[in-house]
Amino acid sequence: MVVCGLTTNLKPAPYSILLDAADVEQPGTLRHKSKVKADTLASLDQSILIKPIARLKISVFRQIVAEIENLMRLS
Repeated sequence: MVVCGLTTNLKPAPYSILLDAADVEQPGTLRHKSKVKADTLASLDQSILIKPIARLKISVFRQIVAEIENLMRLS
């Protein structure tokens, strides 16, 4: 499974997408405003995942994927 970094540090940063409670499908599953760091990817074995943090709305997910694709074009 490929995952992006997630931080509650809201300082402006390139390749980051702001998330708040309105961006997830189930209210209350994202407790703090956060930023997805599209430039920080990691590959994890699914067996080490404990539980999901939140399920993003498809429009937000597509925005993150688009940012990753933009980064790939730059390299």
